[in-house]
Amino acid sequence: MATVAIPDIHFLRSIKLQYSDPSAAIVRETLQNSLDAGASRIAIETGEDWASFNDDGSGMTPERMIDALLTFGGSFKPEGSIGGYGIAKELILFSHFCYRIESNETIVDGRVLNYEMRRAESPRKGTLIRISPVP
Repeated sequence: MATVAIPDIHFLRSIKLQYSDPSAAIVRETLQNSLDAGASRIAIETGEDWASFNDDGSGMTPERMIDALLTFGGSFKPEGSIGGYGIAKELILFSHFCYRIESNETIVDGRVLNYEMRRAESPRKGTLIRISPVP
């Protein structure tokens, strides 16, 4: 059986069409996800070629991370949450050169639709997302 391939540049082009200010949208969507997870502290840091979002929310199990962030399409947010269309993951993750997600006992290192998931040596509370733009 063959699979459909999606070129890396697809997501970058897509978000440029969907969002008038992608950088502001990334901040807005990531903050909303943190609030939906019950975070009371959210830290945003930026560097020349990266940005990170760190919260103290409930975090995610590996299964939830796959369903909510690493599955292209649909959303799995509870009723009453903001969003729910599954588009923000294109903006937050898939349109960047690489990303890292650390949540509870899980670490994911990815690039567009490819990722590796492993167990963290020391668990953390909440979620950290670090993105680097397309070079």
